Amino acid sequence: MIGKVVAVAIIIFLVAGFAGFNFIPLYKKSVQVRTMAEPIIDNMIEHGLQDAQRILNPAEVSAASSAQEPVGVIANLLVPKYSGTQLQNYALQLINQDRAQAGLGPVVLSPNQAAQAQAENVLGTRQISHWMTDGEKPYMTYTRYGGLGAVEQNVATALCQGFACAINPMDQIKSAEYEMMYDDASSNWGHKDNILDPHHTSVSLGISYNDNTFVIVQNFENNYINFTQPITYNSGTVSFSGILPEGKIDNIEIDYDKTPTPVIYQQNKHATSYTTGTPIAIVAKPLPWGQYYQNTSGLPVIIAKQWSEQGNSVTVSFDTSKVMTKPGVYDVLVWLDVNGQSFPATYYSIVKQ
Repeated sequence: MIGKVVAVAIIIFLVAGFAGFNFIPLYKKSVQVRTMAEPIIDNMIEHGLQDAQRILNPAEVSAASSAQEPVGVIANLLVPKYSGTQLQNYALQLINQDRAQAGLGPVVLSPNQAAQAQAENVLGTRQISHWMTDGEKPYMTYTRYGGLGAVEQNVATALCQGFACAINPMDQIKSAEYEMMYDDASSNWGHKDNILDPHHTSVSLGISYNDNTFVIVQNFENNYINFTQPITYNSGTVSFSGILPEGKIDNIEIDYDKTPTPVIYQQNKHATSYTTGTPIAIVAKPLPWGQYYQNTSGLPVIIAKQWSEQGNSVTVSFDTSKVMTKPGVYDVLVWLDVNGQSFPATYYSIVKQ
């Protein structure tokens, strides 16, 4: 929604040693989820800069890379080895235990690999950040890896300092979850709020490590639209079709970000939170004759060319040519209304060269 701050979170902890003229309001409530972080790790080697000139959401998604065992601290070097699947399942188990204690339903494990890419990027640079080194924000990377829902990110890392560091992945996953859930007052409980968001349906997990650094990335997802035609962009027209098991589309927002570049990463790598881009337009359904919108947002309103809702099925098509006028990343945010609560169902990024 306009003025919102996306649910994002960072935590770092050090491990020592080891009608006839009817008015239809057009606005959205502001949603904010706080974020948090201690000062970021400084003076670390950065590498792995990538070419940002690419379309997000390619036809082919890179194969899932297996998660490695993250850093833990024990008194000896005889540490059990775990597969990436075992580590992800354990992290998922802890998340769902915390959600159950709060009276919430479980999230399921998503196969989207953006979280793993982020974890490996953080590990490679030893710089905890929501930005990839090519300048992408989490929702951009999520789209690039085939994500169709909305995503909100937590990042946690641990450093093992001292002569004899050892690795226990299970210990560090447990510690990170505990810190984010139960020792997060200094961060305004932003990690906890993200974990316990009732609208999340899925989580994709990235876990990576080396001898002295552990990284876990939690990308919580809202997957509510069963797309029969995923979002497409063709000659200025954005279209999609799908099934809504519950609720209805409230409205659609278009935001703008500059094209991701390594320079943008350098400018933002120490930031402890991120937002979606600058809102530039709102998409609204066509109204019957004699009705019009009272625009309270101050943004241009695009009246959709098609907005069909039949039962749970929805088809939307709208022309963006008047607002998508310069190179950059344009983010399509579809907001749902379920039982009077509005929340994002997509953050879908389109790159315009």
